[in-house]
Amino acid sequence: MTSPEQPCRPTIPLIVRRAASLFGDGDYVVLPDRRLSFRQLEGASRRLAKHLLAAGVGKGSRVGIHLPSGPEWVVAFAAVTRVGAMAMPFSTIYRPVELRTAMRIGDVSLLLSAPTILGKDHEDFLEETLPGLDSADAGRLRIPVAPYLRAVWLLGGSSRVWAGRFDVSADGAGEVVDGIDDALLGTVEDEVAPADPAVVVFTSGTAADPKAVVHSQGAVVRKTSPRANAALNAIFPGRVLSLMPFFWIGGVQEVLSALHSGAAILTLERLNAAAALELGERERASSILGSPQAMRSLFGDADVASVIPTIRELPMRPWQGGPSSRGHMATGIGMTETFGPWSNVTGMECRIVNPETGAQVADGQIGEFHVRGYGLMQGLYKREREEVFTPDGFYATGDLGYMEHDRYFFSARIKDMIKTRGANVAPAEVEVVLNGQPGVRISFVAGVPHEKYGEEVVAGVVPENGHTIDFVELLTACRRALSSYKVPTMIELLGQNEIPYLSSGKPNRRAITQMLDQRRGERRGHA
Repeated sequence: MTSPEQPCRPTIPLIVRRAASLFGDGDYVVLPDRRLSFRQLEGASRRLAKHLLAAGVGKGSRVGIHLPSGPEWVVAFAAVTRVGAMAMPFSTIYRPVELRTAMRIGDVSLLLSAPTILGKDHEDFLEETLPGLDSADAGRLRIPVAPYLRAVWLLGGSSRVWAGRFDVSADGAGEVVDGIDDALLGTVEDEVAPADPAVVVFTSGTAADPKAVVHSQGAVVRKTSPRANAALNAIFPGRVLSLMPFFWIGGVQEVLSALHSGAAILTLERLNAAAALELGERERASSILGSPQAMRSLFGDADVASVIPTIRELPMRPWQGGPSSRGHMATGIGMTETFGPWSNVTGMECRIVNPETGAQVADGQIGEFHVRGYGLMQGLYKREREEVFTPDGFYATGDLGYMEHDRYFFSARIKDMIKTRGANVAPAEVEVVLNGQPGVRISFVAGVPHEKYGEEVVAGVVPENGHTIDFVELLTACRRALSSYKVPTMIELLGQNEIPYLSSGKPNRRAITQMLDQRRGERRGHA
């Protein structure tokens, strides 16, 4: 296995300084109302890094970042990782109990946040998240639900006695902070090694506590460099309209990729279709980034290229090609644990095994993807290595799929497979058919308990605005394209606002399944 060579030591401190030297006053992060250059990023993060060092933050420190996407987020992230601490980004759509859980799992010692987030009072939110915070003194926190937490710093300060202050201005970047000057910070940065943990990203946690995925400095720098063929938009110079919040793995990838290439990241604190299109048009976006599901949900069938004519097609992705013998198109299979795409990415290795026996399967046969390589996580925080990896270093992804002509094709998540009438049904296969029908914005296919078949295939569809769904046509299309046991026995109309989401921004499939099961029961009750 190989990893891409780099022009400098693969650590975040070095690529931040290098980006300031190479790209200077060029746009790095752009919001509708403000922007940050590469030079400003370096100065602001250098200033904040000194304050972190003065407060005792360094290697081994675990710093939570609870901020919306924007200049403030990237300055905080750069400052934390420049001193060798672990950055732990938290979702801004977390509920108090979710943030509390993530902070406990991550052993957070310092939290960087803001008095208001997305227009809402955040100080009350934090006091609800951390019982006992309201009566604590700044810098002397003793919170049982977050026992390692010693300080909460709020952007620009606060009147709350428990709150410390931090700023993200580049003014005074060269000043000495409590005896820490540029020379001492430089010495600290020189001791940051590629093997040091850099970022801990929390997964959705649909069944239990979220997993805390640990990635090293070297892995995240190498995986996001132009020398990698990981097909990230910001690897290429240009202006990327990013619909990935920075606290998700896709957002972290783009933030780091732009430091290599000089690309500008155009983003929003809160996703909104009209605002995204306006920003993309105004800033002459050259590409747009978002998960296919999120893009379809946000824009529907709108012709984005007609609104943003500067968008250009990116170079061919390493996994692209014709359809498989099953009619499937290869996609960029990836996950938080692999820091984004792994399929056909050089330096990432995959084997496909029978999930029950562990034996490798032949080309064309469906099995579970096991992966390893330079982009694979160091591990899961608080989990022993033997719990996470196979003895030979592979990670069992929980994804099912197959390989044909040296390309990988995704079928389903193991936990999402529907077992009906003695056969397996991949929800994604049915959703592809439903999503391809006129008037359907997005669909969700699930298995619900059935007294005879084990599970029954049901579906919910969200219509495009102003469209009426013809359910007879939907079923006819399914019967034409799918085996009879894969055809949904019920298709339910769902409103866009009815779809529940996890804090990761992904649809909550467990809740959607429960909703569909309840509606099926209501239908039967009225029969």
